[in-house]
Amino acid sequence: MAAKVNRRVDSLNLGQRVVLIVAWAGILRAAGSHIVGPSGPFADDWFAYAPNTQETFVPPGLGSFGSALVWMALTVVWAAFSAWLLKSGPRPPTAEGR
Repeated sequence: MAAKVNRRVDSLNLGQRVVLIVAWAGILRAAGSHIVGPSGPFADDWFAYAPNTQETFVPPGLGSFGSALVWMALTVVWAAFSAWLLKSGPRPPTAEGR
């Protein structure tokens, strides 16, 4: 299966590869926003409102450090995919291959 994927990727030109990289960035951005956002898997449905009080409660979640780790991990995934996609491709013929 890996060989089939590599052959398919090798047939793409540079413009198509760039479009795939930008699309992958959008997908990871949406996933990251869902993970660290207020409706993500680490948030509960309480919206931090207590009537007739002067207090605001912060619902549990990832926090700033956890959010930073999620974004760093997604950035590494995006960079690795981009490097793999831009590195692969049809190789120009060498002097030996002529």
